[in-house]
Amino acid sequence: MDTLPVEILFEIIDYLTPREQVLLQFVSKSFLALARDNILWKLHCYEQSWANYETTRPRPAETASLVGNPTASLSSLGRESLRSLIQPRSTASNETGPDGQNGHSSSLAERSRAATAWDPSYEKEEIDWYSEYRDRHGPISFNWLQQPYTRSRDNKKEAPEVKGIGLLRDRNSAGHHKVAAPLEDGSVCIWDLNHSYSAMSQSTKGRVLGVSAPGILTASDSASEFLNLGECVSVDSVRRRAYMAVGNVLNEVDLETLQVVTQQRYPCPVFALSQETDYSAPLTLATWLNLYIHDPRLSAPGSVEPDATYALLSQPNPLSILHPPSLHEHAILVAGRFPAILHYDRRFFPHLQNIVHSGGSLCGLASAPSPQFPVRSDSNGADVQKIVACGEYKGRGSLELYNLTPSETSSSLSSAAYQNRQSAARSKLLSVASHGVRLVYSDADGNVKWVERDGRSKVRRWNINTHLSDMKANQRTANSGAAEESDEDDSETGGLFASSRGNNEVVQKVMPTGGSLMGDELLIWTGERIGRLQFSGIPEPDLNQGDEEEDIPIDEELDSTTRERLRGQRREQLRRENEYARTMRRALERQADEVRRMGGFGL
Repeated sequence: MDTLPVEILFEIIDYLTPREQVLLQFVSKSFLALARDNILWKLHCYEQSWANYETTRPRPAETASLVGNPTASLSSLGRESLRSLIQPRSTASNETGPDGQNGHSSSLAERSRAATAWDPSYEKEEIDWYSEYRDRHGPISFNWLQQPYTRSRDNKKEAPEVKGIGLLRDRNSAGHHKVAAPLEDGSVCIWDLNHSYSAMSQSTKGRVLGVSAPGILTASDSASEFLNLGECVSVDSVRRRAYMAVGNVLNEVDLETLQVVTQQRYPCPVFALSQETDYSAPLTLATWLNLYIHDPRLSAPGSVEPDATYALLSQPNPLSILHPPSLHEHAILVAGRFPAILHYDRRFFPHLQNIVHSGGSLCGLASAPSPQFPVRSDSNGADVQKIVACGEYKGRGSLELYNLTPSETSSSLSSAAYQNRQSAARSKLLSVASHGVRLVYSDADGNVKWVERDGRSKVRRWNINTHLSDMKANQRTANSGAAEESDEDDSETGGLFASSRGNNEVVQKVMPTGGSLMGDELLIWTGERIGRLQFSGIPEPDLNQGDEEEDIPIDEELDSTTRERLRGQRREQLRRENEYARTMRRALERQADEVRRMGGFGL
């Protein structure tokens, strides 16, 4: 290190593969700094991007001789033409030698210029390209957050469904976030998302920290129920409060004590709440046909009357409200089951500033880049902000991009800059967010997809149903008896009436946690449970294992033999219940297959 200049070391490290550069970081602090260099990892991101592939793939002219004369013999094409047909032409930026090292016939300066031209980040945006590369190409691990359990009236342990998701951010550190959500029984649950490396934090990561008393969200009205529409959970990380809408009631919950502070009842059910951004702003709330600005500073405990000022929406069913990041602190954008995005200005509320036509039915809004947490006083954000909308158009998924530019009087939302209605998804898009310098969205087929900020260049994808099926297959393989039983079941249900079976989960909302390295992950909400996608590839222990064992009521005064016998009886009872459930599921699947098959014959 002392004998070679840094520039020479940098060029030597550039010859290493990404995996070798990762291993080099363990040598010393000096090599850690060199092998973690932002320029190097930006080059790696570019060289494995779709843009680089488009640049280096064979041109149509290389196969023109074959297209022009389809009956020409292969020998007449020549050696180079044959090679171009059999394998894509590689360039110096991505060709590898026999030892897997990068080719370097192009200079580092040329590659850097190409990466700079591709760079999807904005001028004032700071990107950790090492974390970006890991999120793009690293292995994905998935875990459910620990299932919260409550006691029923007959003292049985039940797992209520999770009816939303909110992120309580630690404004000082990206590694100590918490997840807050309402549960089906009207209680509030909070989970730990500690990302530190201590053994104690690893054992509590993803665990339930606390659950409130049941019914606190529905105490004001027994008829209140969760709509599962739009975004009905919003968190204020500064005040450590959460807003949770149940029916037409807006609950303000203190996340320190898990107690409801105020409740406000609105004339219609609440469909959507605005999400947290990087400046202080009052909550915006949408009911079936009205838009309200809810200022918690003006809410008195026990208040049941909504704010007097509201905007009457031109069309019903709003599903998403967006407060864009800094430089647009007065803008309010609303989308829903109507073919437009509504643009309001908080200073002139309730007057509508602008209507931007979409043509599709939208259900989600996000900004790119996303608000940065913790908030920096010297950060003013990007001058041009992209607004991303998702939904459906004529039955297919629609991903749409708009430009939001600041002005002296008010922000200006342009017409659609790009609409991806061909390759986004074959089914409706359910949620969208900005994840690093990529966009991430989910669809109705259970897919989570990442694309570049242009809205069309693919980065990677993941399917929750495929992953859960693989998890079950691995569990069956670990137990040979279960594996044999599975093979027998598959043979019984195959044949003429076989259909695609498995999980039918969909990701209703994706929520990046922000940060870098271990602090950057993706939370997903399926409508019933919350899971977490991490890009370290290191599987974590399942916090939900052994819950059935814990549910066995055992009298501690009994001797050990009797306790073990009772546990065995309970295990046998659970095994029979699961076997019965599997048998009934197979019978119902066969019946459904027959109905679908007979329907195809017109019967």
